[in-house]
Amino acid sequence: TLGARAIGRSTGLAGGTGSGMFLDAAYTVRALLRQMGYDNPDVVGVLFTPPVDRSRTRTAALGNAFAALTELSHWSRPG
Repeated sequence: TLGARAIGRSTGLAGGTGSGMFLDAAYTVRALLRQMGYDNPDVVGVLFTPPVDRSRTRTAALGNAFAALTELSHWSRPG
């Protein structure tokens, strides 16, 4: 078997394609690496959050980031 490999991906969480599929992409990459013979591949994400704007003009972007991080928290729990 092959040793672990680390794969990195960066995306923004303010809304759009990256925030909607970053978890699916990570699970897919991990599964593909396992099929290729890597025992325990590390998939690392660099996630960008929108700046906090006190004027309340970016509430959708902050809501999208919160939802994405909530999903990440849920799927990161063991079991």
